[in-house]
Amino acid sequence: MRVLLLSLSLLVAAVGASCSRDTTALTSDCSSQCYEGRPCIAFASGASCNATTFGTCVTDANSSSSSNSSGSGDSCAFECFTNGPNDFVANEAVQFSDYVFFIPYGSDQSKWEANWTSSQASTVDSQLATEVDETQFYPSESNLVLQNLEPLTFLTATTAAMFVGGTSVWGVRGKVSQVKLSAEFLSSNTQLKNITMVNLGFDVDPPQSTFPTTNIESFKMSNCLLSTYPADLEFMTSVVHIDFSQNYFKDYPVKFSHDTMETLNLSTNALTACSGSFPNLTNLDLSGNTLTEIPSNIFDMPKLTSLNLSDNSFTGVALTTDQVTFLQSLETFTIDTFGDVSSCSESAQVKISGVAVCTSTGSAGSSSGSGGGGSSNVGAIVGGIVGALVVLVLLGIAFFCYRRRKTRGKGFGTATGFSDPSQGSARGGLSLWNDQELLSLQVNPDDIEDINAYLGCTLHRVTTRPKLN
Repeated sequence: MRVLLLSLSLLVAAVGASCSRDTTALTSDCSSQCYEGRPCIAFASGASCNATTFGTCVTDANSSSSSNSSGSGDSCAFECFTNGPNDFVANEAVQFSDYVFFIPYGSDQSKWEANWTSSQASTVDSQLATEVDETQFYPSESNLVLQNLEPLTFLTATTAAMFVGGTSVWGVRGKVSQVKLSAEFLSSNTQLKNITMVNLGFDVDPPQSTFPTTNIESFKMSNCLLSTYPADLEFMTSVVHIDFSQNYFKDYPVKFSHDTMETLNLSTNALTACSGSFPNLTNLDLSGNTLTEIPSNIFDMPKLTSLNLSDNSFTGVALTTDQVTFLQSLETFTIDTFGDVSSCSESAQVKISGVAVCTSTGSAGSSSGSGGGGSSNVGAIVGGIVGALVVLVLLGIAFFCYRRRKTRGKGFGTATGFSDPSQGSARGGLSLWNDQELLSLQVNPDDIEDINAYLGCTLHRVTTRPKLN
C-alpha cells in the first residue's frame, strides 16, 4: 500500500512539473527565471537548451547549467540572456536603452530564395561570409530552434528594439529567417521610439496592434518579404524615418504619409507609383523599382535635399523648366537614365547630374524657333495677309462708290452723272436727294481721284515688298 501511494505521489509530482509548452519562442514569460526586461527563449516540451553567446540555460526548478546545456527533463527549459558584452545586469545595472536580437538563418527557404540558381545562391553565400558576425556582440538563437516571437515587455528605459535574421544587418532580398509574430508582439511597449526588423520572413503580414504607434519616430522593416504595409503604420503620426527597402511593394498609399516624415526609403521594391504629401521630407530613396515616370508629388516636396531615382524603368521622361530647376537645386540627386531622349532635339535637352533629359518647354521653343528664320517667315506671311486684306477693303470701297455713281447717273442723269439736289423729283418726298442720311454718303469726284491715288500707292508698296526667308 505504501509503495502504491509513493508511486502515485511521484506520478502527480511529475505531471505537475511537466512542461506544457508546445512551441519554442522568444518571450517575456520566463517564469521569473531570467533578468528583468530581457526576453528569454522558452523551449517547448521535450526540447533541450543549448546556450548561445550571452545565454544561460535554466529550468523551472531554478537550476542553471554552467555547462551551457540543459536536459529536456520534467520541466520547461529557458535560455536567459544578457544584452551583450556591455550589459552589467549581474552587477545590478538593470537599465538599458537598446535591445538587439539576432536569429541566424536556418534551413527553410523563402519562395524567392528557392528560385535562385546555384550560381546565385553561391554568390549570396560568399557575400554573407564576408560580413562581420554580429552575434558575437548581441544575443541570438538559430532559426533552426526559434520560429515564434511572443509578446515582449521591456523596461521603460528601453526605447529601441531590433530583430535581425542572419548574423548581420546586411542582407539580400529574399533570404530570410522565417518567424511567426504574435498579434501583440510589441504593442504594449508604448515607450519605444525605434523599431527595426531586418531579414525576417513572416507567415502572414503583420496584423494591426502588432506594434506600438504612440511615440514611434523610426520604423524599419527591410527585406521582410512584405507586399502589404503593416496596418499600424497609418497611426504612427509621430514617425520621422521610415525604411521599407528590399520588399515587394507596388505603391505607397496616401494614408501612410505623415507630415512628420523626413526620410523615406522604398528602394528595391516593385513600385510603379508613389503617392502622398510629404511637406517635411528631406531624403527620398526610390531606387531599384519599376517606375516609368517621376512621381509628380516629388516636385511638391519643398524641403527635399536628397533624391535617388536610379535603376528604374523610365521611358521618355520630359520635364518642365520648373521641374528641371527643382532637381538641379537638390544637394544630392542620383539617376542613371531618364529614358529615351531621341524624341526631342539636342537643343531641347538638358543634363541633370550628367544625365540627359527632354524638356517640354524646350521642345516647343525648338519647333517654333529653330533659328530666327522660322519666326521671320511667319511674320512675312502674316504681313502679306494683312496687306492683302487692306487692299481688298479699299477696292471694295472704290467699287461701291463707282456703283453708286453709275446708278445715280442713270436714275437722275446729268452731264456729270449726278443730279442737282435743288431740282425736286416729280415724286416729291420719294426723292433720294431729300434723304439727308444718303446725302451724307455722297462721294465727291475729287475724293475718288484721291482714293485712286492712295490705292496706287498702296498697291505699289505691297507688290514691291521684299520676300523674307
